[in-house]
Amino acid sequence: MGVVSTLVALLLLQVAPSATSSSQGKTFAPKAAAPETPPDSGKYFLAPLRGQFGKEITAPGIAQAIKIARQKKAGTIVFHIDSLGGNVEDADAIAKVLTEARPHIKIVSVVTRAFSASIWITAHSDIVAFEQGGPVGAAVCYSIDPNKGNVEVDAKFNAGRAAMLAGAAEAHGQPGAIYRAMIVQDVELFAYDEANGKALLSNERLPGRTDLPRILDSKETVLALTADQAAKIGFGQIVSGPSDMGLAKLLSATHWDPVSPSSNGVAAVKFGADAIAFEIQKRTRAEDTLTKSLNNYKALKAEAARLASRAETVSPSYTPLYYRSDGSLTSESQARWRQVSDSAIGAWQDVLATLQSASDTQKQIIANVAEINRQHRKVAEVRRVEPGNDPATPPDFASDNITLDAAWKTAEDELADIRARRNRNRIER
Repeated sequence: MGVVSTLVALLLLQVAPSATSSSQGKTFAPKAAAPETPPDSGKYFLAPLRGQFGKEITAPGIAQAIKIARQKKAGTIVFHIDSLGGNVEDADAIAKVLTEARPHIKIVSVVTRAFSASIWITAHSDIVAFEQGGPVGAAVCYSIDPNKGNVEVDAKFNAGRAAMLAGAAEAHGQPGAIYRAMIVQDVELFAYDEANGKALLSNERLPGRTDLPRILDSKETVLALTADQAAKIGFGQIVSGPSDMGLAKLLSATHWDPVSPSSNGVAAVKFGADAIAFEIQKRTRAEDTLTKSLNNYKALKAEAARLASRAETVSPSYTPLYYRSDGSLTSESQARWRQVSDSAIGAWQDVLATLQSASDTQKQIIANVAEINRQHRKVAEVRRVEPGNDPATPPDFASDNITLDAAWKTAEDELADIRARRNRNRIER
């Protein structure tokens, strides 16, 4: 075998070695991947929720917390709620995030305070627990009458939200009747004591029952409960806090261990608030820019009017001139005429430049409005809510443009006339 043939054979052996060991005669199979560690329901990720829905408590923050919890193989995420509520749109967005996460992780709410929009989270929780004294409820939704500027209760809006939350709560094994009474003012809540010591809750008096129910909420009030009241009617348990082993028992877990410090949960929730705040800052800057453009446009219109008045006063037609007997201008008059003509040309050019700036600023204003609306939609996208109508509308420049176009034509006509007569040297007939 030649030298080249030998080298080729050696290279082929290196590139495609035999799967069979020459020394032991065994075939080596690819090493199997290690099985993925399943989530452990006894391991939890703590996400403290403090503040206002739509500001400190947001859908992207909740989503980030759930994402980290799943990455750390926590089988449970614990939301430690202390909130007076906030924006219902953001609560709706959070509810969607929780619904999407439900197949993958257990959701536990531990309540310090959970008013208004806070109950959107409790309704989507597998376990609801209360710290001693922790109140929950009073979630009447409000709308603003644009004609009166008054805040009024929107009955249809409330009824729709109540049905949605009651359905979500019942899907998680909670009494939906409680949520209806928390949202709709004229919905009542009755508790019938059962033989097993539990309470049967209903928004209506049950036909066929001869025993008198306890009236927990009337048509004149909106339901709010203390921790003790909630526990007595079977709505949640009382615990000492998120680390209470009682939560493990409720989840049938043998242990209860955090997968990371609570500061990680704080950072995850803050991630969403920071993302929204960043987009809001950009929208605010766009609004400030529009305000400056509008003020600049107003100033330019006033300046154009002032410059036009000035240009009229420096017209060479007002210049005294001296003629010779043959009708020609004296040398001094010719020089004065041209000097005054040049000043008038400059004045009318200033008018045209200012009118052009006003026209350019109109375009800038329209662009500013478009940017505000774009940022409005971006904020909604990050919040995961519907953007609704655009908040900014461009001004109607039609009337202004009639005036500005007339001023432009006047300036151009004056310029053309003055330039044509600048070099005159005789009496004009």
